[in-house]
Amino acid sequence: MKRRRLNQSADVRWAQAIGHLQSPMADAQFEAIFHGLADPVIGAARSAYFVPAAGAVRDAPKVQALIALAHI
Repeated sequence: MKRRRLNQSADVRWAQAIGHLQSPMADAQFEAIFHGLADPVIGAARSAYFVPAAGAVRDAPKVQALIALAHI
């Protein structure tokens, strides 16, 4: 938790937001948020393929397949 002094009499503390490097998001949290936002837009079937592809993007030689899944 970070601490920031605003003035001589006030002291405010806050935690990093979920998804920040210091407070990473769990896979289940990412999937729940992603599906809640993506399903109405690209459909549940397409978003079901997108989540594992997004997780594997670091190791993928090309990201064209991921881009194709996201294309509306």
